[in-house]
Amino acid sequence: MMVEKIGEVGIDPRNVKYPCTNESVPAVLAGIDPHREDVVVSICGSGDVPIALSPYVKKVYAVDNSRCQINYAREQATLLAAQDDLFFRDSLVGNLNPFCLGGVHDIGTSDLINRKDYFSSRMNDFGDALHKIEFVEADILDFLGDFNGGLHKIYFSNAMAFGGEGILESFSLPGLNPGGLIYLSGSITYYDRKYPHFVKDSRLTRRAQEVQWGKGCPRWHPKVFKKKAA
Repeated sequence: MMVEKIGEVGIDPRNVKYPCTNESVPAVLAGIDPHREDVVVSICGSGDVPIALSPYVKKVYAVDNSRCQINYAREQATLLAAQDDLFFRDSLVGNLNPFCLGGVHDIGTSDLINRKDYFSSRMNDFGDALHKIEFVEADILDFLGDFNGGLHKIYFSNAMAFGGEGILESFSLPGLNPGGLIYLSGSITYYDRKYPHFVKDSRLTRRAQEVQWGKGCPRWHPKVFKKKAA
């Protein structure tokens, strides 16, 4: 795998808007409930969530419409596979991209600590797992439109906040198997209505929220929805 280093042609540090997730990775895992045979589509962003999912599932598609984010996440996976401490490059957040640290993307010191705590204690889990990640540069809805079944879980993060509730209102997501899950993050007011194709999974939602809020991160209000049978 060819890796484009930070500062070289492939990745301009000023364009790495999401160098670290500001959600709780354990909360996402608790809510998305990964299983060994799962095929998952995940927003890529920093790569933290698809990387964290990889030891527990069959396949992860890490999808982002930013080439810079895809290149950055791919490099992060390579660094983690090599157990290279550069994976924890806090300086990218604090120095190379000053807008990120407590700025417009709301990534702060506690996010860096939580991320380091999670991955540093599991460094040996990823060597044989990261090959299960396929990094895809695409709009996630366009990418999902290419599937006609076979998906078990989708991690949207807060991507749906940019388009309102249209996905749950209007889309059946035919690529997602009946009983498949979608994990959403947003404000407490999002995603509380009834939808034609999805029902909230109260048990998994409660699990995700307890972990998210237990880490002192009340800004996110995760919800997990299950696709209804046809």
